[in-house]
Amino acid sequence: MPLDLPFLNRIASSVSGLYAKLISVTFPVSVADQATSEILDEHEHEPQDIFPFGATPAALVAGAGAYNWGAFVELLAAGVTAVTFDLHWAIINNPDTNGDYELEFVYGPGDTHACYAGFRRSAATVEIVPVPLQTIRMPAGSRIQCRCRHSTGVGAPSVAVSRVFYHQYT
Repeated sequence: MPLDLPFLNRIASSVSGLYAKLISVTFPVSVADQATSEILDEHEHEPQDIFPFGATPAALVAGAGAYNWGAFVELLAAGVTAVTFDLHWAIINNPDTNGDYELEFVYGPGDTHACYAGFRRSAATVEIVPVPLQTIRMPAGSRIQCRCRHSTGVGAPSVAVSRVFYHQYT
């Protein structure tokens, strides 16, 4: 089939005109919306750090029974961070039971929910599982704790949180 150059030129012209119209559109934005969008778009932070640093990984044990939470374990003591921060990754070691694991991270003296994360272990799983996290900015000095649960809960499934990666905001 031969190319219809006049037709292709009309399409290109239409797309170009539409693009010009789209980039010239202004949307009414309230002062409150503008402040929110600026905060959401801003992502300036210090280099990434890790915890626990120079310490043994924190052992988490799931509760007995399917999807029952185990006890919270402290990953970062209160007062360690001097500025606000958020969590980005966790490195999980040695999940010992096949099935689905879920983690809950909390912060502060009231154990405020920060995020959930999850992964699946199968016979083919390697010993180290990187798990993505994304939390709100947490107050400086916040304590971080974590707990886990498992899809079966049979035999007290456990994992170790070897490192949590975080960014500090100045």
